[in-house]
Amino acid sequence: MGNRYEKTAKKAAEQTNLKYTAEISSLTRLKDTQINRLFPKRTDKEKLMKLLAIVKDSTDEAEKKARLLENIEDLSPILIRLVGVLV
Repeated sequence: MGNRYEKTAKKAAEQTNLKYTAEISSLTRLKDTQINRLFPKRTDKEKLMKLLAIVKDSTDEAEKKARLLENIEDLSPILIRLVGVLV
């Protein structure tokens, strides 16, 4: 049995994960269950939020492309999963 701090940390991580899921579903057409299936880890959800921020930004297409290229290594697994939903 873990100590009180481990339990608190685990509970905080779970709450953060739920918060990300709710936020993502409010910004996309994905449902909570789809988000959790595609992006089970909190870090995946953070990367998805980063991708959404780039795509939804009011900058022009060239700026979005540049930002995506800057982050392609980090965001490519997220992009691949999203495209997988479409095909």
